[in-house]
Formats: sequence, structure tokens, C-alpha cells
Amino acid sequence: MEKIKKSEWKALHKDYKEIINGQRYILKLVNGATCLVPVKVIDDKEEFRNGK
Repeated sequence: MEKIKKSEWKALHKDYKEIINGQRYILKLVNGATCLVPVKVIDDKEEFRNGK
């Protein structure tokens, strides 16, 4: 599962994101094909707290 910032989730156009059964997905190009990839949305501040 990929991690993206909350601001990136908000900036992403609605055509490229979806919530299915409470799980967030983004449309991403993988190996020449588009796929719905599950993501975990983290706070912008959480990244700094974890030291990443």
C-alpha cells in the first residue's frame, strides 16, 4: 500500500481517486496499464514526526 500526503489527495483530480468500502484508491500507471492502487493518506505533519 502506498502512502500519500493529505494535501496530495486533495490536489488530485476527482477522476483519478476513489473510495471503495472505506478504502482510498488512486488511478496510477503501472507497467503500461492503469490500475486502482490502494493508498494510505497521512497528515502532512505526520511525515515530519516520523523523521521521513
